Amino acid sequence: MPQLSPTQAHHCIHGRFSARRAPDCMAIPLCEGHHQGLLDGSKLALHQAPSRWRRLYGNDTDWISWAEDRLREREEQTI
Repeated sequence: MPQLSPTQAHHCIHGRFSARRAPDCMAIPLCEGHHQGLLDGSKLALHQAPSRWRRLYGNDTDWISWAEDRLREREEQTI
């Protein structure tokens, strides 16, 4: 299924106990529907239901290495 909404940077929140935003190195790409869910309400939005999102997809911090691997692969393809 193609992505229908723009990609947004999500600064990870699971396992953090600070009111400050996580650093950029702890951000993962999410479509708007899975991130905020304001424009695309057809998906489970992390910021609207963080506990449900975690049960379905796991901790958002677990996706950091996945995103880094995808970026590394794309980088290697351009060299």
